[in-house]
Amino acid sequence: TSGDIPREDEWDTPGDYLVARANGTTNFASLFRQHNESRIVISQLLAAFITVHWGWNQHVLHAINWAITLLSGFLFVRLVRRTLPPNSQLPWPLLLIACSAVALVFTPVQWRNLLFSDQVVVICIPCLILAGVSVNLEQSIPTWVRYTCAGVFSLVASFCFINGLMLWFLLWPAPFLMIRNRTWRVPRSETIASVVHFALATTVIVFYFKNYYRLPGNPPLSYGLLVPHRTMFFALTWLAGPLFPIAVHYWDGNAYWIPIFVCGGLAGLVGFLFLVYIRSNWKAIRSLPLHTRLIPFGILLVYSLLSAISVSLARVAFGVFGNVARYSTVPIPAYLGLVGILIVGTVLTKPSPSSRKVLPVLAIAFSIAVLVAGGVGSMGCLLDKQASRQAWLSLAIRTVCPGDPLLSKVYPFPAGRTRRADTMERLGLLPSLPSFAWVGSAIPAIRKDGTYRIRVEAAGSENVIKGTLDPSDVLEADDILLLWNNESMRPVTAFLAPARGNYPGKDRGSFEIRYTPHGQGLLLAGKRELRLARPRTQQVWRLLADK
Repeated sequence: TSGDIPREDEWDTPGDYLVARANGTTNFASLFRQHNESRIVISQLLAAFITVHWGWNQHVLHAINWAITLLSGFLFVRLVRRTLPPNSQLPWPLLLIACSAVALVFTPVQWRNLLFSDQVVVICIPCLILAGVSVNLEQSIPTWVRYTCAGVFSLVASFCFINGLMLWFLLWPAPFLMIRNRTWRVPRSETIASVVHFALATTVIVFYFKNYYRLPGNPPLSYGLLVPHRTMFFALTWLAGPLFPIAVHYWDGNAYWIPIFVCGGLAGLVGFLFLVYIRSNWKAIRSLPLHTRLIPFGILLVYSLLSAISVSLARVAFGVFGNVARYSTVPIPAYLGLVGILIVGTVLTKPSPSSRKVLPVLAIAFSIAVLVAGGVGSMGCLLDKQASRQAWLSLAIRTVCPGDPLLSKVYPFPAGRTRRADTMERLGLLPSLPSFAWVGSAIPAIRKDGTYRIRVEAAGSENVIKGTLDPSDVLEADDILLLWNNESMRPVTAFLAPARGNYPGKDRGSFEIRYTPHGQGLLLAGKRELRLARPRTQQVWRLLADK
């Protein structure tokens, strides 16, 4: 993304902690404070470490997110190879399904978690599950090492996200040993380690919920039980998120809805084929013994299913779909679990003749669904880059346009964010942004070269500035448009310059800018005009409107 600035919830977490730390007023309570339903301690410590060495550098945070994602993909591939019988040969449908599952680990559908620093807490938990399961599968690792890894991974996950508390139970090493040895009896050392493990888990959980409170405006969890149809719809869209991304950005009206319906159809087809395959092989699946080859994938599946239930109960009251970008990482382990069970179960059993026809169709549909969803997710990444640039510029011009609507790109409720930005800049927590303080004193020249032709229309509560852009004109990245009030001699609002790819209109080379007038009225000759400001040369041009 463009611009090393906090976005949305990052102003609060880790923003509050970084400011308190810089002021020397930090304490354990500020680090441990509740953020929504979670205690995001790890994210704040990581942000503090990075800020000390590199400032608020999103590129370092992105590199960490991608490193965790790469490790997750590697661990999943290793887990599949580890659980398959030696010298197993996968037929092409299973190989294609396995490759599609690996691609799903890197899907751009989860762009918000990859591009926002505070979302590292979501990405790392599947990686911790895969790492913990891999350790528990190794018979040669001593008991104390297995329990130490399980405890450390669970502790980190607990203070990343609230659903990380499940890892204390999902990564418990004793069941792996009992299933491997096919006995309920375990060595004395295993029993002592298990007692210590659950004593630590109990301590963490009790400490976690000390002074815990329900956020103002959040309904109780019982609300989800009172509207089971809405909760079920939320859970289904949440689980379908990696294959069925919803549009949270719009480009030129409803054009973005077309791939959404395609993704929805593909997600439904994949789910239907999975059910058909399981139904066709149900007798063989039931005959499979509980085995350490299947348990790791069952843990991945259970983690996502329990998360789906808890998230649906907690969030259904807000009336949003479950398949938004910030949720899509958590259901991915469910797909990895299903794929692992499908691969191992198919290799260990003889599929029914009818299911042999379903498997190739399932493999092709699953791979196409992953590719299409990834394409839609890539569109979300590109559009977020534009939104991030607008957020960066809105902070830069906040001194000349204090109430500029672009601040909503930084945080949906921008009140107080400019004061926080001032504080973080003063403390050296943000890089220096370009200043636009000179725009009021610069003498504007008239842009007569016909680059822009502008007209203004009223559209309900909004005004629309429509115009054309000469493609030969090269605009700089930091150029901005100012809606200038000649009576007060100050800008009313500001926009990102309509360069190629920004504010697209119906035709090539055209653009549209929509804004709320806030009582300022239309762009009238002699009273209001558009000005183009270029910070590198500190030049300002007046743009002539059509008469």
